[in-house]
Amino acid sequence: MKNRLSCHDLKPLIALCVAFLLILLCEKNRAADPIAEAFITPEQIMKFHEQIGLTESQGEKLKVAFEETQQRIQGLQGTMQEESKKLAELANAGNVDEKAVSAQADKILDIEREMKHAQISLLVLIKNTLTPEQQREVRELKGSTVSLESKMAEVKLAAQRWQQEGRDLAPVMSLKGELESLMAEGKSQEAIAVLDKALKILNGEAVK
Repeated sequence: MKNRLSCHDLKPLIALCVAFLLILLCEKNRAADPIAEAFITPEQIMKFHEQIGLTESQGEKLKVAFEETQQRIQGLQGTMQEESKKLAELANAGNVDEKAVSAQADKILDIEREMKHAQISLLVLIKNTLTPEQQREVRELKGSTVSLESKMAEVKLAAQRWQQEGRDLAPVMSLKGELESLMAEGKSQEAIAVLDKALKILNGEAVK
């Protein structure tokens, strides 16, 4: 039986994930990109590692990849800062040399391209490290998370409406403990069922 990666073992990996996320594409752009949707991000590994049963060997492989990619991108960022300063100097001249500025801009674009390649390479490695079953589980967990967040937003709006009307939220608040427990256990579908129950109460529907 393969050893699963524990939360304690994953702490260094999580720290690297958080650091690396700062240099990944903006989440809102990634969410609208069908190509990016085909990949699995470090954030998702961090969030779902227990549910998908990430093994120690998989975790170690990803940790090494994160470290190498982080070092590479940090180096490229430093180079980009230097090249950007040179571009600023050229642009601030009284008489701007268009060819020199264009050539310097190309250098910066080349660095950005290298950074994007490093990001894509990491995303490919993450996906290829996971088994087809683990990939499927991540997709399902992503869908459940989106549905859960959407449902929570609905409940929040309905509860605000009740408060504005001066109505008692006690019937809904009684579900809070059950909801928090289910969310802590990662039981998204069960949590959504509780939220649906709360919505029925807030909408004045009969609750079975």
